Amino acid sequence: MIAGEQRLRAVVMAQDLVPSLAVSEGYSPFFAQSLVLLGPWWAKFTALNRDWKVVMSKAGVLQDKDKEKHLGLNFLIFGYRGVVEYFELLHEHRASLQVSV
Repeated sequence: MIAGEQRLRAVVMAQDLVPSLAVSEGYSPFFAQSLVLLGPWWAKFTALNRDWKVVMSKAGVLQDKDKEKHLGLNFLIFGYRGVVEYFELLHEHRASLQVSV
């Protein structure tokens, strides 16, 4: 395992190479171009999941009636947040995905 900044540089280099390697291995151009988006999406998804766990851990002190409301509202909040973050990434990477807006 490479530590610290060296590991980060290795990951970034691998992420840069993966789309071109995917094309050379016979994967479709759509899949190869999508890989540019998948790395940042995974980072956002990981943060969303972490935040979800924090919010859900606080539900333990609520009464049953309040837990149901807590779960329902937070499910909607986090669901919409995930959709918004995904579309923000699509917009940010639209040039590399060759999407015209």
